[in-house]
Amino acid sequence: PEIKINDVSIEYCTGCRWGMRSAWMAQELLTTFQEELNSITIIPSRCEDGGVFVVRLGDSHVVWDRKLDGGFPEMKKLKRRVRDVITPEKDLGHSDSKDSPKHPLITSEPMNVKPEPNVSFRYCKNHRSLLRTSWLAQDLLASLKDDLNSVTLIPVFQDNEDNFVVETKGDGIIWDRKTTGRLPEPEELTELIQGSTTSDSSQSNETPNLEEMDDEDAEELRKY
Repeated sequence: PEIKINDVSIEYCTGCRWGMRSAWMAQELLTTFQEELNSITIIPSRCEDGGVFVVRLGDSHVVWDRKLDGGFPEMKKLKRRVRDVITPEKDLGHSDSKDSPKHPLITSEPMNVKPEPNVSFRYCKNHRSLLRTSWLAQDLLASLKDDLNSVTLIPVFQDNEDNFVVETKGDGIIWDRKTTGRLPEPEELTELIQGSTTSDSSQSNETPNLEEMDDEDAEELRKY
């Protein structure tokens, strides 16, 4: 499917273990722009030089590049940059700054993401399932860091339905709350996806570490 400007991607270096930070930022953006964003895709980068952390709108419009911008963004600054493109009139409350100049979009080469294995989560934004969804995505990216090429979070709205579906591009739906009657445990999803990739690689035991995040980011995450 065509990637639109309201589709955000966060590409991060796996060797630097920035998956936890990426999942948290995805959660923050989806909370603030739940009516405007179609999806956020988290993409592990395994490039040799490392240090990759890039946030894009669409497949080639860069709103933050760690190497060009000199570090990681403050969340409020990243939200302003996204807002200025997709919904300029939106009030961001305490994160807003009317005096801040608009950041020009940088056009880069389109991402070269392998189509499989890609995992997507569809969750109901009306039933406050985002926190659980981002936690499951983070766990998958850590447990299957050598196998997964991307994880996409897709908010949907359905009246009176707590929709929660997990699917892969190769096998289609692998978990549907309507069928199972509950949300999955991380270990269950890992086993299902490992089976779908038919990979012989062993499961990584990497555990996200709060010590690897900046104090401000870690403090935010500890609230949950």
